[in-house]
Amino acid sequence: MLAGGIVGMVDDLIGLKVKEIQKIVVNTSNEVIALGRLDVEPGEEVRVATPKAKAEVDDLLKEGKVEVIGEVPIKTEPEELEKIVCQVVIGIFFALTGIVTTLGGFELGLWAIPVVIIAILGCINSVNLIDGMDGLAAGIVGIASIFCCLYIYLFGQVSLIPPFLILSALCLGFLVFNKYPASIFMGDTGSFVLGTGYAAAVLVCDIPYFGVLALGVPIFSVIVSLLHRAHIIKLPVEPLHHTLNHYGMSELKIIFTYWGVTFLLCAIGILAKMYLF
Repeated sequence: MLAGGIVGMVDDLIGLKVKEIQKIVVNTSNEVIALGRLDVEPGEEVRVATPKAKAEVDDLLKEGKVEVIGEVPIKTEPEELEKIVCQVVIGIFFALTGIVTTLGGFELGLWAIPVVIIAILGCINSVNLIDGMDGLAAGIVGIASIFCCLYIYLFGQVSLIPPFLILSALCLGFLVFNKYPASIFMGDTGSFVLGTGYAAAVLVCDIPYFGVLALGVPIFSVIVSLLHRAHIIKLPVEPLHHTLNHYGMSELKIIFTYWGVTFLLCAIGILAKMYLF
């Protein structure tokens, strides 16, 4: 968690420098216009973010089809490859401790290294992607961690509860200030701490199936974003929770829906373990 927090903090510190100022425009025409990869409805407001949209917006302004109504500063961020390399280093560091030798009933041997790296990468990026609304990431990880405590209490060794108990306490304590409307935001520092912490706890406590199910909402969100980036599906705004907000779903409704689905997935996992396995 400390290693993840340091990597996230460096990312946040780099982000203090403004990379560019992006325009926010509104469609002032009476027809749907194409801007970048978006189809913008009359009266709809969008941010000019992609290179394609930036190349097209000047012509639309000259034609009087859009109007600039604001600007938003975009922070400087490390390249995606640089982030991935840092996350892989965290995974290698954790794998080389030798604490993860079995997972889900299988002896890992040398496979422990790629398995741990994939778990760290997946968890960090899932939590980081979901951290876009007040209390969303902290609430989901908090609910998942509480249910992991319950799962271990019912079906595992009680001595393994502390890692998830710590995560639960961190999330609930942070939610006091991060709930809607938030007065404190976690940034990459917090999302990397929660991502590495949750992944490490799942691996150490050896509950991969329930651990993945409990984090199903962020994982699904990552899959949707990957499909969007691969041009298989088209989102007006990425990630998924911003798309829902774009189509009129309120921030509070999205937060409670995501929390509720996480709660439901965890409950299903525990009931399935009780009565089916």
